[in-house]
Amino acid sequence: MNVEAYSISRCGYWRKAVVFSKALLGGARRRALAEKLAKDPVITPELVDQALSCICVNRGTNRKQQYELAQREVESIPELGKPFGVALKAFC
Repeated sequence: MNVEAYSISRCGYWRKAVVFSKALLGGARRRALAEKLAKDPVITPELVDQALSCICVNRGTNRKQQYELAQREVESIPELGKPFGVALKAFC
């Protein structure tokens, strides 16, 4: 049974983390959304890690590849930068 990561919780923090994670994995076409959500202080590496894990399980994708993609994207966002990417890499 596949459960959409977004529907796991009604908590606004969780839902923002899921949308942010999907935007990171969406590449250039979702770049503006990722940059907008990056300004929100509730987006933490821990929440993004959990959201990425749920997305990878649901899609049946390689977790390590998805984390590397997300890390590259997050490091290129000026509001977050390298420290967030390093924190995210620690979970992989």
